[in-house]
Amino acid sequence: YKVLPLYNTIGIMVLAYVVLYLPYTVQYVTSSFTQINGSLLEAGRTFGGTPSYVFRRITLPMISRGIFAGWMMIFIIAFRELVTASLIAPPNTLVVSTYINREFEQGSVSLGMAMAVLCVLITTTALLIFNRKNLPRSFTSSHLRRNLVKHCKLAFYFRTDNNLAYRVRAHFFFKT
Repeated sequence: YKVLPLYNTIGIMVLAYVVLYLPYTVQYVTSSFTQINGSLLEAGRTFGGTPSYVFRRITLPMISRGIFAGWMMIFIIAFRELVTASLIAPPNTLVVSTYINREFEQGSVSLGMAMAVLCVLITTTALLIFNRKNLPRSFTSSHLRRNLVKHCKLAFYFRTDNNLAYRVRAHFFFKT
């Protein structure tokens, strides 16, 4: 206790929630990370991107939906979680679930139900906003071309010359 004074603090709650829900988040991120084709990362490195640049401009945008989905699901679960909060929370700290439980135990059912409805509304609204931002777009050729340029950061344009020979011009969008 003297080395790291976490007992009866908010820090122990944060630590407990991180330890409890980190595997779920890692599962979502790992799922989105395994869907990335390795040739995209190799192309970024081949055309002069540093490892940090490849991560920032290719990997991170492609796994960002998985990160956000993991965050969203953990938010919904942790927002209503009662057991960890009731076991570890300091006496003067109330989270939503312990507040609702306390109101029911004290006989104030109307306040407990009102807070439960607010909890459901908040999580439902957050989920609807998340789904609205991640709606699939129509798959038009311009949409696919924009996504190719956006995610791969390179686009190949095939043009015919006056001699009818094919010329390949590669445009690289590596910006520092």
